[in-house]
Parts: sequence; structure tokens; C-alpha cells
Amino acid sequence: MNVPNQFPKPAGGRAAPELLAPAGDWASLRAAIAGGADAVYFGLRTGFNARARAANFATDELADVMAELRGHGLRGYLTLNTLVFSEEWTALEAVVRRAAGAGVDAVLVQDFGAAQLIRAICPSLELHASTQMTLASAESIDVARRLGIARVVLPRELTIEQILAVRRNCDLGLEVFVHGALCISFSGQCAASLSLGGRSANRGQCAQACRLPYRLVCDGRPISSTGAYPLSPNDLAALDLIPQLTAAGVDAFKIEGRMKGPDYVFTVASAYRRAIDRCTAELFGQSGRATAFDSLKLPSDRAELGPIDAATAFAGTFSRGFCRGWLQNEHPSDLVAGLQPGHRGQLLGVVEAVLDAVDAARISRANKSNRRQRRDASTADRAAAKRGSCPAREPIAAAGRRPQFPPAQPALRIWLTADLALGDGIAIGLAEPLANDLGQAVDQPKRRGRRKTADEERSMPAAAPAPRDVVGGRVVAITSVPDGRPQDRAFAGETVLVVMGRSPSALVSVRPGMLVFKTDDATAAPLPVPKKMAIDVQVRAVAGEPLTLTAQFSDGPICRASSPEPLASASCRPTDADSVAAAASRFGDTPFTVRQLDVQIDGMPLVPLSLVNQLRRDLIGLLLAARRPPGHATLSESPLPELRCRARVSAQAAFARAGQPRERLGEPEDRPSGAEMTDGTLPTGIRERSVEAGGKRPMLTALCRSVDQVAATLDAGCRELIVDLADENDWRQADRLCRQAGVRWLAAAPRIHKPGESVLIERLLALQPDGVLARNLAALTMAASRVGNVVADYSLNAVNELSAAWLIEQGASRVAVALDAHLGSVDQWMEHLSPGLLEMVVHLHVPMFHTAHCLYSAGSCCGRAGVCRSRQRPQCRRGRWRVKDRLGIDHSIGRDLACRVTVFHAWLQSAVEWAPRLARRGLGRFRIEWPPELERNKLAATLSVYRDVLEGRCDGQTGWRRLGEIYPNGLTRGLWRVARPSWSSESV
Repeated sequence: MNVPNQFPKPAGGRAAPELLAPAGDWASLRAAIAGGADAVYFGLRTGFNARARAANFATDELADVMAELRGHGLRGYLTLNTLVFSEEWTALEAVVRRAAGAGVDAVLVQDFGAAQLIRAICPSLELHASTQMTLASAESIDVARRLGIARVVLPRELTIEQILAVRRNCDLGLEVFVHGALCISFSGQCAASLSLGGRSANRGQCAQACRLPYRLVCDGRPISSTGAYPLSPNDLAALDLIPQLTAAGVDAFKIEGRMKGPDYVFTVASAYRRAIDRCTAELFGQSGRATAFDSLKLPSDRAELGPIDAATAFAGTFSRGFCRGWLQNEHPSDLVAGLQPGHRGQLLGVVEAVLDAVDAARISRANKSNRRQRRDASTADRAAAKRGSCPAREPIAAAGRRPQFPPAQPALRIWLTADLALGDGIAIGLAEPLANDLGQAVDQPKRRGRRKTADEERSMPAAAPAPRDVVGGRVVAITSVPDGRPQDRAFAGETVLVVMGRSPSALVSVRPGMLVFKTDDATAAPLPVPKKMAIDVQVRAVAGEPLTLTAQFSDGPICRASSPEPLASASCRPTDADSVAAAASRFGDTPFTVRQLDVQIDGMPLVPLSLVNQLRRDLIGLLLAARRPPGHATLSESPLPELRCRARVSAQAAFARAGQPRERLGEPEDRPSGAEMTDGTLPTGIRERSVEAGGKRPMLTALCRSVDQVAATLDAGCRELIVDLADENDWRQADRLCRQAGVRWLAAAPRIHKPGESVLIERLLALQPDGVLARNLAALTMAASRVGNVVADYSLNAVNELSAAWLIEQGASRVAVALDAHLGSVDQWMEHLSPGLLEMVVHLHVPMFHTAHCLYSAGSCCGRAGVCRSRQRPQCRRGRWRVKDRLGIDHSIGRDLACRVTVFHAWLQSAVEWAPRLARRGLGRFRIEWPPELERNKLAATLSVYRDVLEGRCDGQTGWRRLGEIYPNGLTRGLWRVARPSWSSESV
């Protein structure tokens, strides 16, 4: 559905950038308000939320959330940024209507179909494209704007220069992450959590598989320079890049962290608030709006703004160590430290010496005599737990019990580079838990139908993998050196002896030279509360008239609550005005504070205090309702039938472009074309069309990742190929082989399209392939204008009929089912869109990580990413590279035409058992994807199995057994056949 952009940028100049903070619960929301955010983004417990593991908000709380935000002048954005299955449209529609009624300012979306449905339900509700949509260039954004997108959250992998290039060619709002966790994969393109543990990141269930330990291996030799966590990036901190990002035309700065505590939200938001205010005062002046702005030139670092040290500014917040991500360099050398995946904190110093247990016991006993120190440490534990911080520490003592500090803990001599106090959490040591000879026993033949082994169960990533290589705990004793005086607090520059409480995670021994980090500050001040809204309250009590409480905001709205019955006259004791005033002013834990109170009492009325309290509560409800923003108008009827009808029309157009006969749509020639589309479904008679009943035989195609695979696949008799190569010379050679064999071939475009990379697509089109496998929106539209056969690949994440139909409207001939789809969702999908337009990948090694971080050069001797490009023989051609996980399984690595890296799962995923059923339903094409390296004899045998299954010479179970003989060391049915957790309207 092509909708013009309804939210253009203001013509009167560019507004100052918006600061957007996360809120996973009420405490974080109020921390964002207190920290100075301009807007808050949040999710609901009802689903469609990319952070489903956060606390989130109930649907019934939406109106209160927006009232709280609007009362402080903030905007509220609701995250509906997951993929949506066909059976979930009703539930999504219910959420959208509730959000529109609550006055939500905008919603973030990932799914193309969800964007169409939301726009149809509520045209005035602003749409923001989530970073999960992977819009990395102005060309891709220009396609997405046809959905009615007003703002785009850019991928984190863009540099400031690339952001500026997008800004020059795009007039939509641009939002950029400036702080928080980084993903090693492009957002929306990560299948690691899904393939390893069945938890889809595109469905809000990311298990952070990138934070698990791995080992980069070349020719069987571990690369130690990458550490034990080569896929776990440091956290982003772009505090000192705010001037450059502002000058590049960024409209909103986004802080990541809906799963972090309120202390994190407040500290980070307030730091960026100060930085933005300081920057906009320089660039925008007092008006807060730029009238003249040179966007062709980025400013250099300004001395007058002063250097900003992120490690100091965010010393008390969660971090894995800070870097600037990709903002300054397309191949940053400091992106991945590889040392540990969890909270690192502020550098405190280096262990100079470790005292023996006898000296440690003496120090501990000396400090134990100070009861106040023990009380402060215990209080700090409880306060930190309330704030949601997660330092490496000992368990918090139960209420009413003193923590037991064992006397045999070692004492550490440390020269401090930061302040330290009793009760602070510290972490010591960064050892590597992966041994070079990590278990090889997992490479054993698998038996069909067996239960998972204990090792396989453990291979599924934990929700938040804790570092097992850090000794951590609370500081229970500090002694100055050399005088041996116990003290409550030590300062940077001092040398002290430190004793920790025992930690259950102490799996490695402490030794001199280890780094010490402060993970939690026991002396941190409590979080400030948001400034309350001032109101003037008037109490009027007149005998014979109702008791009335009136409140008025400074900006005008008036609310009034009155008693249902008039007040009686007091017979003996007159009303106490002071007690009435005290009861009427108790607004407590509400967003309101009484600025002025006026109590008017005429005569001698009898005013029960219980009645005053009740009216005050009624008045608070009225005040909250008055601060709620007005809702958006919504369509009275569901637009879903009409959208599905349009999907059918798109299918007709697609078949017309491809020159397919009308009967492929399942439409009898003597039936009116619109008769069967009243409900948007296919005619009942063709829902189980078999190949033998007259339908075309399903096409089997293979994707090749090397010239040798192209030659072997041609020798095996495949009549259509998809070519996905990294080097241009190989592309020309593959083209020659295919033309000599008279075989159709499609060119696979890179998965990501960044500014300036259209030339890569032009080079592929110059080879004049028979079609294009489009993996991004820019490639889709560029190829559709030049080539008739364009397949929208699974990287475009289509899991429903509306998304597929929209991709077809943009020029796709067929749509590949996304990896997140399951068999049930595909069945629902095919009820509303012709199966002949779909392509299913039934055989592949799942591309778990697709990243801009070059693993090859990260493991080179120089350790600097990107340097291999300048050599005649790059690192990626020097040996056989693998990523070994903690179970000893080797996952292969490959690179694409844009020199970006993909990590492929070691085990084959096959849907051969379900291929006959899908073929009977009329599904048009089945695809096999070869991994970067494959033995030639396996290739021909694999093709033979799938041909026999699809042509009816054997059933799916027999095909599965034959594949098990070809791939004895790793074969799985995959997870796409298993129904994922779905959201229903009953939970809304």
C-alpha cells in the first residue's frame, strides 16, 4: 500500500535532536523523566515487543503511562517491533486500537504487514521503522516510506559519514542509537538464538547467543588474540560524538536498555541531556531551532565543549566496557575486547599483591569490629537489588540477619584509580574459560527421534549468560597501606588492602596483574523523583451544600469533585479547618503537588475527614484523566479483509508479470475474477491441489557459494541456480559456466545495502543474470526495474501474507518464507495468498550471525580490523576459518560481495519430511543452500534425495533417513516446524 509521507520535516528549520530513553517498568519510566528525556519508548506484556523478557507494561496501564509522560511534557512511543504471524492479526489490531485510544504518539514496527495494518486502522498514528527493519541506506528508506513511515531507526553499523549520506538523500526523521548494548549481527538479521535455542530474536525472545564463549580457529589452530568472547561487543557510548551526530542531521538520539534498571536509565539520560543541551546551545542558539545549517561539512571536535570520558560519566552503570561502535570507523579495532560478556564496571586498579589467609583474617577481624560498616554493606546490597543493578557479588543476606564474612578470604593490595568504599561491588580477573582441547565428542552420529543429550540441552543459550571467569564480591574491609588503619572509604591515588566477601562465582584464583573493576557503588545517591505537577486546590464547605474540592493546573484545566449529599450542620463541635486542609493536601505518591491550598468554610458544617479523603481520591482520578492525551481516531471496521483482498490482487499482478497462466492462481476461467476475493481467501477446491491434478511440478533450485559448487551442481543436473559469491572474478566464471550449460541463474545481492553500495548491485546486473535474489529493499526495486525474475529473500523477514503481498507490489516475483516462520504459520499464510508465489528453503546451514565485524582480520597478527583489504591475499583466503563453541562444534564462516561476514551453523537443517505436503498445497519453489564448504560427493547425493521426494519416488521419512546417511555428524529438522509462542486477542 503506497501511502505518501504524512509527517514531513518542519519547514521552519531543523528542531533540536530528541533524547529518547527506554522504560521497562514504572521505575525506569520515572527515571527517564527525571533524567531529562524528551520521549520514552516502552513495550507491552501482550506481545509484539522485541524485549519480551523486560517487565513491560500491562495494556490497562497504557492510559496512565501516557498521562504520566504528557504531564511532564514527554512523548511516548510503543514498540510493536516484532514479526507477526497470520493468526495474530486480530490480537495486533486490538493492541493498536488500545494504543490509539490512549494517545500513544508513535509505534515502532518491524513487519511490513503490521505497518500496513496499523496505517489502515489509524492513519494519524505515526509509524517509526525499527532498526530490526534493517534500513541502512536512503534507497532502502525510500521504499519503506511507501508504508507511511515517518522516522527510521538506523542500524548501528553506520558511520557518521554514512549517516550524513543518508540525511542528504532522505527527508524522513532519522534516529540513531548513542548508548547501550551492541549486537554483533545486524538487527533483524540474527538467527543465532533461534537456531541454537529455539528463541527468535525477531519475536522478542533473544537469548543473547553472541554473549556465549567461542573460539576463533584457523586451520585448527585457536586464535588467542580474539579472547574467549569474540562475538560479544563492548557497549556503545557516543557521548562525545553528540556535536558531530547533530551536525549530521540526526533527529533523535536513542538509549538502549529496556531491560536495565532505573539507576542506569537516569544516569545515562541525564548525561546525554547535558551533552545535548550544551551542543544545541552552540549550534542552535536560544531558539532551539536551526535556521541556517551547513550539512555538507561535519564539525571537528571542539575544544570549548571539553573532552567527555564515558568511563567516568557512566562509572556506576552497567557496561561491558565502552566503545564508539561503528560511528567513527567502519572497521573499529576496539569493538570487541573478547574478555568477558557481562558487566565490567569502572576500572579500579590492578592487583599488585595477594596476601595469605593469616594476614587476610587479621584484616577482616579488625574491620569486623565496626558494626556500622557491616550495616552499610548490607544496606548497599538491598539498595542495589532495588535499583536493578547486577554486579558480581555475594548473595544478599536475608532480612534481619547479618552477612557472614569468612575470615579466610585473601587480601588484595591495589593502587586505586577510582574511589572505593565499604559495600562496593568489585570484580577481579579476566581469565579465558575455553580450553584449546574443548570436547570433540559431540561430533558423533545422531539417531533419529532420540532425546537431547545433557550437553545439547546446555548448548541452548541462557537468558543472560553470567561470566564464569570473574571473581567478584562486596568489599567488607579496607585497610590503608602502609599504616594498616581500617577505613570506610579510600580515594583514587591511594594504595590499600581490600578484602571481599566470599563469592560463589570465584572459579579462578586471583593473582597479581589482574584488573579490578568497581561494578556497583554503595555510596550512590538515591535517584531523584520527577518534578511533580503543581496544582492549586480549593476546598469549599458550606452547611446545606455539597462538599467541593477543586484543583487547577497552572496551564488552565480545572477539575472538581463534589459530595453526593449536602453537608449537615454541626450541633456542638465546629469543623477544624486545619484538619480539613491536612486531609485535602495529602497527594503523596502521585504526580501532583499542592502549590496553593484555600479552605473556605461558611457557617458550622460537619465535614467528615473520610469524606474529604474520598473526594481527594476522586479528584486525583480526574486530574490524571485531564492530563491524558487525546486518542487517535480509528477505523470502525477491521481493514484486514480488504488488505487480504489487495494481497490477492498483488498475486494476480505478479503472475501477469511472470507470464504465468491464470489457472495457476486456482481461478476457474468461467468464474468472475472478483467473486472469490470477498473474504481474501483462496477457493476451497484448490487448497489441496496436488501435482498430479494438473499443477506444475515444483521447481528445485540450489544456492551456490563457490565456483566449484556451481560446477558440481550443474554436473548434478540442476536446472536453476542462485549464485552467491564474494569475488567479482568468480562471478564472471560462474556466469560462463551457467551459460555454457544452458541453465538459468540468479545473482544473490548482498544482505545489507549501505550508502554508496548500489554499485555492487549494478555490477551484478551488468552480468545480465536471469534473475536476482534480493535481500534488501534497495536491491529489490533496482532489480525489478531491470530484471523480470526477482525473488525477495528470507532476509526481508516475510512471515505473513500482507508482508509478502507488499514485497510483490514493490516488484518481487516470489517471496521466500522467513526463517522465523513455522509450518502452522505457513499454512495460515497460504490460505490467503497463492502458494505458487512462495519459495521455501528446505535445506540449509542456518546463517546465525551476519555482521560488519571482520572476524578474519580480528584474528590476524596485527589485530586491526580491515587491514587485510590492502593486501594481495586477504586474511579470509589464508586458511580454513571456523568459530568453535563451548561444546567443541565448529561453525563455518563466509563473506559476501560487500565483504561482510556470516557465521553458519555447523549442523544441517532440513525440512525434507514436510516437502511433499507443501508441494501438494501448491508451493512453487524449494531451495537448497550449500554452506561455504561442502564435499562434492555430498552435493549430488543431496540433490538426488530432494528430487526423489518432490517427484514422488520416495516419501519424506525415507528422504530423512537417506539424508542421515549423507550427513551423519549433524542433521536436524530445524525449528521452523515448531509453533512459536503466539499472541491472541484474549491477552489484550
